[in-house]
Amino acid sequence: MRAKLFLLAVVLVLVSGLVPPATTHAQSNLLSNGSFTAFGGTVPDGWSTWGTFQQSDKESLTTLIRSGPYSWRQRTRPGLPTGGGFQRVTVTPGTQYTFTAHALIWTCDDTENQCRSEEDGTWSDTSSGAMVRVGIDPSGGTDPTSGSIVWGGFSSPFAAWTNLNPTTQFGLLSVSATASADYLTVFTYYTASQSMAFHDVFWDDASLVASGGSGGSSGGSTGGNTQPTVIPTARFVVSDPQTRADGSQVHVVQAGDTLSAISVAYGVPLGTLREYNGMSANQSLITPGQAIIVRPAAVTPTANPARAVSTQPPTPTPPGTSDQADTELLGPVASAGDGVTGDNGTGNGSETTPPDTQAVVDLTGTDDSAEDGSGDDDDSTRQMVQGLALVVLGFVVVGAGGMIAVAGYMVVRRRV
Repeated sequence: MRAKLFLLAVVLVLVSGLVPPATTHAQSNLLSNGSFTAFGGTVPDGWSTWGTFQQSDKESLTTLIRSGPYSWRQRTRPGLPTGGGFQRVTVTPGTQYTFTAHALIWTCDDTENQCRSEEDGTWSDTSSGAMVRVGIDPSGGTDPTSGSIVWGGFSSPFAAWTNLNPTTQFGLLSVSATASADYLTVFTYYTASQSMAFHDVFWDDASLVASGGSGGSSGGSTGGNTQPTVIPTARFVVSDPQTRADGSQVHVVQAGDTLSAISVAYGVPLGTLREYNGMSANQSLITPGQAIIVRPAAVTPTANPARAVSTQPPTPTPPGTSDQADTELLGPVASAGDGVTGDNGTGNGSETTPPDTQAVVDLTGTDDSAEDGSGDDDDSTRQMVQGLALVVLGFVVVGAGGMIAVAGYMVVRRRV
């Protein structure tokens, strides 16, 4: 009996050595608020937004949530957005990390019924060409246009549900990269090819985990409609302008570029980009090789030619010829009476000067008072000259009289 028990114990030990120990806990999610349950405002705590989405907020409709009380909704109505969110995380350099997130797309151009009916439920207009993906910047940069970002594959998990089946299937997106610094940054990305009345994307259950030692990078996506409906390939536009002779800058469209992505890459609002290129308000179709103006040529203002100014002074109006316009401009001129009489008839009985004796504005700039002063000086000078002449004449007369008296005296003396 003891021998049997001993053999049984040996067998149990051997079997236990062949079975691997059970995992005591799941891998730790390095993201802050990866389930998007905490919202201190319109953006989930720990996250930042980028791109051209008009709105950001929490979504509480259960059909549009994968788990928990909320998902993160980004939307534009109407328009053609490109954008998403990002978060920077502390990591160990040389370690490979995997970033995953779940996404759901709803696009619609039906402003009347919003792509809904009692029979068919709610669906998405897949002609929008909307698609999503996720990326990692191994160096920890926060520029979504950086060429160092490792992007996963595109997916188009369009939302559709009915009253009988109110659930929707989120698409799983993933990408892996090896950290090259003490930080790395994860990005979510949404774009489309056609402007729509409604562009909505919902993000939920994101995670970042250490997936092994050093290694390369990879990416993929599962779930939903994993193949883009309109654009088979798309890329994130990197700013690389070409300068023309007139000083304008253009972006040459590459396969997979969208007008919205170009808008984000160059920091030019979508509406402004359309204006630069003579596009209509909803036009978004571009073709490879097309030059899209992203910076217009500087416009040099042309100086207005100087207006011709006459150098001929106006002819002053002589007294006695002033017209009614002068009278209206200057008003009645007081006569030399005791008082001034205006239109109200006040004064001491004096009358206004007749039109032919009123003062006239001298447009030549001559000062009448100066003319009057010079006349007084001339009179004084003339009177002074006349006085001196009389004095001289007096001396002459007196001298002549004296000479006559002396001559008479000499004649009388000779005779005596």
